[in-house]
Amino acid sequence: STSSPEPSAPSSVAQVLAAAVMVVSLVADAPTFAAPATTCGPLPVPDGPVVHVEPGQANDLPAIVAGAKQGTTILLEDGVYSMTTSEEAERRLQFRTPNVTLRSASNNPEAVVIDGEYITNEIVTIHASNVTIAHLTITRAVDHPVHVSPWPTGSAISGTRLYNLRIIDGGEQFVKVNPNGDPLAHADN
Repeated sequence: STSSPEPSAPSSVAQVLAAAVMVVSLVADAPTFAAPATTCGPLPVPDGPVVHVEPGQANDLPAIVAGAKQGTTILLEDGVYSMTTSEEAERRLQFRTPNVTLRSASNNPEAVVIDGEYITNEIVTIHASNVTIAHLTITRAVDHPVHVSPWPTGSAISGTRLYNLRIIDGGEQFVKVNPNGDPLAHADN
């Protein structure tokens, strides 16, 4: 039987240094790529009704979203939005009206944080067409920070726009998109 020889250890410091120089040379010759753009430009100024919200109104935010009329833009002032209501479902921002926008007033996603505090299963749920969520940080959802799906008895939705978001620390899919069980009721862009 033939056996292959055991690999030998480098016999000198010179061999070790030569191997290290070879590795550094390979890394130095690796192709470089331009860094991707790290920010999106701001969305245009909203036309239509505008609702200004401050962090002290965080507990009101779910009702503000639920009561928004078509064409409304909800502008969040800089700060952290933590809902303190005890019921998990009362903490969700549920978009059931089409053509509603939720965005930061400063266009700085680092300055406006919606914090689920590991209590809210899904922080933003979108059940309507042409909903825009922009220039925000959404963080610490139990499950999905953003969930896009037609309402259980609704029809297909489209035109969801997630723009310049920072989504951090979701328990499952950061952005979940799925139908509602009806083969014709799906979420599509």
